[in-house]
Amino acid sequence: MAIFITGGTGFIGRKLIERLSLEDEVLHLLVRSQSSIANLERKEKIRFFYGDVTDENSVLEGMKGCDKVYHLAAYARNWSFDKNQYYKVNVRGAVNVFESALKNRVKKIVFTSSCVTLGPSQDRALTEKDWRKRNHFYTEYEKSKYLAELEAL
Repeated sequence: MAIFITGGTGFIGRKLIERLSLEDEVLHLLVRSQSSIANLERKEKIRFFYGDVTDENSVLEGMKGCDKVYHLAAYARNWSFDKNQYYKVNVRGAVNVFESALKNRVKKIVFTSSCVTLGPSQDRALTEKDWRKRNHFYTEYEKSKYLAELEAL
């Protein structure tokens, strides 16, 4: 089987691909046309699928034949002229990934967010088992990722 990855050209995504490319699995990497794939195209076990998480068809097609998904793609800026961009990418894009995973009978999804989405840590390390204690958000990014996590549930 194969692994589908969104956000693979980002900072964390490139680290993940370096690690996963050591395994005996084919990687299906969803990339936008303007993304830099420098140093990735030389890896023989990577298949590139051009598209975007906001495009349900490109997600569905890229995920075919995969049994695992790493969803790292996000609109992670602190500020934007268009606040809807956070919801388009972070919420609707995540729903596209989740629904495509169901249609493709994917066994496991790893959905990532930055630490800011969990809120203040109160001087202890937080894990995926921690849930946001209150619904006060400092940024649209933070709120959109919280809403995407609700969709994941």
